[in-house]
Order: sequence, then structure tokens, then C-alpha cells
Amino acid sequence: MTEYSKPAAKIAKLDVKQNLKPVHRTRPVNPPKKPNELPLENRASRLKAEYLAKKRAEQGFVWKEINSKKREMHRQMRYRHEYWSPYSNEIQWLNNTELQDEYMERLNVYNRITDFFYRKRRQIFDQARYAEAMRIRRAINVGTPLGMFQVLPRELLYNLFDRIPVKFLLPVSLTSNTFNSEVRRYLLLESAHQKFLVETATCVEGGIFDVDPFYSWGMLLKASTIVMNSRKRRSFLASFFSKNEEITNWPGWGRCFMAFCEKWDFHECEELMHVILHFTELNQFLHKILSEKIGKYPSLEMQVRARLRALFLSHAAKDGRDYGFWISAILRTQKTVELQGKLFMVMFGPVKTTENEQIIDWEVLCDGSISLRHRYMKLLGSITLGFHHLANTSSLKRYAWTDYQIFTLFEQISKIPNTWALHNIAMLLILRPKFIHKTLLKLLAQGRTSDAAHLFHALKTVLYDWGILVSAAMSDVMLETFRDLSPIDRRLFLGSILRTESYQLCELLLSTPFDAESFHDELSCARSISALMELLARNI
Repeated sequence: MTEYSKPAAKIAKLDVKQNLKPVHRTRPVNPPKKPNELPLENRASRLKAEYLAKKRAEQGFVWKEINSKKREMHRQMRYRHEYWSPYSNEIQWLNNTELQDEYMERLNVYNRITDFFYRKRRQIFDQARYAEAMRIRRAINVGTPLGMFQVLPRELLYNLFDRIPVKFLLPVSLTSNTFNSEVRRYLLLESAHQKFLVETATCVEGGIFDVDPFYSWGMLLKASTIVMNSRKRRSFLASFFSKNEEITNWPGWGRCFMAFCEKWDFHECEELMHVILHFTELNQFLHKILSEKIGKYPSLEMQVRARLRALFLSHAAKDGRDYGFWISAILRTQKTVELQGKLFMVMFGPVKTTENEQIIDWEVLCDGSISLRHRYMKLLGSITLGFHHLANTSSLKRYAWTDYQIFTLFEQISKIPNTWALHNIAMLLILRPKFIHKTLLKLLAQGRTSDAAHLFHALKTVLYDWGILVSAAMSDVMLETFRDLSPIDRRLFLGSILRTESYQLCELLLSTPFDAESFHDELSCARSISALMELLARNI
């Protein structure tokens, strides 16, 4: 170091100790030269020194790693030695080569034994798995009725059925006889009952739903019993109902039963109806209410009415003859016309509400003082509809109702519980004009010309009160009736009509006190059929 640099170094050292910045002198210290500025021989020696230092550092790191591995290996060997030879010491273990060889040999034997048992255990496991796979493969490849489901326990198969929607379970039941039998067994299990209960609980009468669950279950019942004869199918349906009898949604059950017997022969449907009447207890209820005086069990009468209409008449019929068939079959469960008339009125008679309870109104049609002009459709519409369906059974052979049978039934119900008022009978006939001709002919055929004339005037009065032109409304019916009569019967009928009209006018004219308004109304009503009377007189 030069003479100038020594004082500068001392001052810099002193400044560092005193946390002061170095004081730069006017003559700075000479900076070190860069490597490129050194002489060539100095640069070579310096690079060589740096290379050797780097190599020594690398070798030192390698040896450090080697020594670390050795220490770890010795630690492991010492642990193994102490495990295998607990009475030996470390020095003897490290210095005795024979002991090392013996240890390694024992270690190799142990490894071979453990490896053998591991491979043996793995081989046994692989063989078992292969055997199970081959068993499943053979079950799948062999044409068994259940296919791959053959290997499943029945509980697991039924659990799988629980998770399949009913509309998809239906084609499963049609896959094979075995599947059909398994689905049939499943339908009588508690799990199927719970599934049916849950799916139908949300289905209420009048509700809107994409798929009717009752209809779907009915189709599943039909598919699952397709290989059985009719008697066994009915028996299975009864068993299914007994499993689910706590469900009292009768319209839903009706749709289920109609799906079950869809496209069946009418005779088979009748047999099914008798079974349904039995397991729903309707047979007992019918015997109880029909064998007693009408109105004795009003609540039971309404219960029977609701069940019969819900089970057999609430579904959407694809065949227009269905309703007529079911009404015909139900009525013919009774042997006499009297019982059939009672049953018909139980099913279709007018109802009234008393004390927040609906009951059948047996008296309303017998009271002639009650005017039904404003509510005739409500009281008589159901009865008219029942007769309409019976009239459409002409093509049902043994279940058909002839005109005479319909007239006999009509005459019977018009006397329950007493004779109806004549204008109520006339209203019922006006709602079904085709029945007017048949009713008049039956009365005339029985020699009841006076009754036929009184019925004609009752029809005339009702039409006149409703503002309907009588001559236009009755001309076709009367001409058709006259064509079916002999000339003498025509004259007798026309004479009875004129005689009845004069009697009615005389009765009103001579009544005390005299009701002038009623007399003039009857006179105007008589004039309204003058054109019709002239037409009939020309066709005698």
C-alpha cells in the first residue's frame, strides 16, 4: 500500500467505527484493476485458482453427501443388528464380516418369505376375483330369463324395482315370464305399497297431472298378470287392493281398474265388476239400503252413490258404449225392476244439502207445488244422462236395454217414493226428446190413452212456459207417433187430447175462487197448438 493509501484507510476505518461516512480526500485511493486489465499470466493463474476452488467445493459437497449416506446406512444396520442380535455390541458388529454376511443372509431369507406370502395372498385374491368375474360373465352370456340380474339377490332386485318409475317397470315385466313373475311378487311387497302410497298421495280428484299414477299402476297390474287366466288376474287385483285398502281415493281406484281391464271383453269386465263390488264392500252396502225403506240410511246411500260413480263412471271412456255397459251391469245385479229403480235413483237421483251433509232428495220430484223451471237441469240432468247411456246399449247384446225395458224402468222410478208430478216427468222427457215418442207409444200400446193425452198436455205446458214454440217442437214427434198407430188408435188419441184440453179449461173456468190469470194462460197455451192439431187431423 502506498503512503497515500495508509492514512486514507485509517480514516475510513475510523469513520466506520463512528458511523460516519468516509471522508473523501482530494487524492482518492487507486481502484483495483479489472480482470481484463491484469497481465495475461496473472489472469490465467487467477482463473485456474478459481476453477480448483470450485472443484474442491464440489468434491467436498459430494463427500459430505457420501458421509451422510454412510451414517444413515450404519444407523440402519446398527438397528437391524440390535434387532437380530440383541447381545452383540456395535464394535463387534462393525468389525465382524461374518456377522454381516449372516445378517444379510437372514435378511434375504426374511424378504423372500414375506415376498412369497405376499405374492401367494395376491394370487389367491386374483384367482377369487377372476372366478367371480367368470361366473358373472357366464351368467350374462348364458340366456337366463333374468339375464345379468340372475346373479343379484332377490332383495337387491326388488330394491332396484323400487327405484324404477312405474312407466319403465311396465316393459320390464313384459321381458320374460320370469321377470313377469318377479314384478308380480314385488307388487305385493311392503316396499311396493309404500311406493304406491307416495305416488298416489299427490293425486287428488280434479287435479292436473302429466301422468296419472293410478292409470300407470293399473297398466302395470295388467302387464304383470298378462300370463294369467282371467280368474287369477281378478284374484291378484283383489290381493293388491287388500294391500292398499287404506287408500280411499275412489276416482283414482276407478281409473286404475279401468286401465286394468282396458280392451277386455264385456263379459270379463262384468266378472271383474262383481269382484270389485265384493272387495270394496259395495255388495253389503247395496243389500242393506235396497232391502230397507228408501231414505233410512241417507249417509250410506250417498257413500254407495259416490263409490259406484267413482269406480265405474268417472273415467274417460275411449268407447262410447262403456258407460252404458257399466250402468247396465250394475243395475242387473238386482233381480227385480223395483230394486233396479231404487238403485238407479241412488246413482242418479237429485241431492240436497242438510246440516252440511249431502243426501238424496227423494221427495222433490213428487211435490207438484215446487217449480223446477230454474233448476231442472241440476235435478234432472243426471237422471237424463243415465237413460241416455242405457239407450246406447243396443249393440251390447246381452247387456243391451230394449225400449220396453227402458220405459219400464222409467215408469218405475217415476213412482219412487211416490208418483212424480206430471210436469216433472214432462221436463225429464223434454231433456231427452227421443224418449217422448217411445213413452207415448208404450202408453198407447197398454191402452192408457188418457195418460198419453195428459202427458202430451204437460209437455205442451212446459214448452209454452219456457217460451218454446210448441207446434214446431212437437210436430215431428207427434207425426212419428201417429204413423206407428192404426187409424182407429189415431182418432182415439186425438180425441183424448181434445177432450183433456176441454176438461182442463172447464176446471179452471169453474174453479172457486176463479183464477183468471191461470185460465187465460191455459187458453193461450191451447191456441199455441192449434196448427199442430190441424196437422194431426189431416193425418188421421
